Amino acid sequence: MKSINKYLSPFAPFLLGLGCLALAQILSYFPEFTEEYYRNGLFAIFRWVRDGLFSLVPIPLMLVILLLGLFLLFRGWARKRIFMQRPWWRTLLNTIGMLLTWFYISWGWNYSAPGLMDKLNAEVKALDQETYEALRTESLARASLHRAISDTTYFHTKDIPAGDVTSIHSAVREYLNTVDVETPGNVAMRRISKSGWMRKIGVAGIYMPFSGEGHADASYLGLREWFILAHEYAHGYGITDEGECNYIAFMSLTESGVHRFQYAAWLELAEHLLPHVADTTATLEVAPEIQRDRNILFEDAMRYRSGMQSIALASNNLYLLSQGVKEGVASYDLLPEMVVAARNREER
Repeated sequence: MKSINKYLSPFAPFLLGLGCLALAQILSYFPEFTEEYYRNGLFAIFRWVRDGLFSLVPIPLMLVILLLGLFLLFRGWARKRIFMQRPWWRTLLNTIGMLLTWFYISWGWNYSAPGLMDKLNAEVKALDQETYEALRTESLARASLHRAISDTTYFHTKDIPAGDVTSIHSAVREYLNTVDVETPGNVAMRRISKSGWMRKIGVAGIYMPFSGEGHADASYLGLREWFILAHEYAHGYGITDEGECNYIAFMSLTESGVHRFQYAAWLELAEHLLPHVADTTATLEVAPEIQRDRNILFEDAMRYRSGMQSIALASNNLYLLSQGVKEGVASYDLLPEMVVAARNREER
């Protein structure tokens, strides 16, 4: 036994990471257990402690972590060691193990908890043509209604009010509480990348489990930014499925009582149901003011086109598949199906 420990102990962090990965697979067979003891237990504790300790840090916590990692790397390199260990490949394995452990303990096991659609007992399935067209008509009508009475000042600007971020955070928490999803702590949201470098590499927003903070690309126009913020806040409270985060963003904004948020949500739903804005052969009639907003958002998106976006899409798809999300990145597109599924559940 001692001889085995002699060989295994130098790889303890790596083995611990593999253990966390294996535990995630086991927990996926016990979603209710995972929700009670992880999402509402350990994860909630991490949320409270982390937010309590670092909520006043003025810069993204992930930047602090990266700088610390670089300092340790260069310090070890100067001493002919990486992270003060030899050989380098063992350090690499142990670093991977530490990252896996951190990821799963602080957020990752939420993938094994029940999804929101499961909690709502809503069956998500493809829409028939009649339902598809009815939802499209409704989304356009409601979008027109809210646009007509909205303050349009921040529709097409990147400088949205700081109070909007707070309001959207509150709206997400209020909606999650209505569907029995706990919202411990106080998720920090960082609006970064005003130059759009995140968009250029295919990232609109990202929640970092390692820092417990959400990050949204601040180069988006208000009409798109509001939805992104709500989506990332949903991740911060343990929702892992991308489609469900879109659904939470939609419901949070439509129930916020703020007309510009409501318009942004209905416009987002309409985008999932309308022909692509650049399709010149489309004959479907859209209100001129809505089509103008669509064109502005499209033109803004084209300014940030990059070959990196396809690489990011492929890597994100691989990541989601590895976490058991069978739809991969296609889960982003399930907003209409989830809206209908939740409504059908309410009508039963």
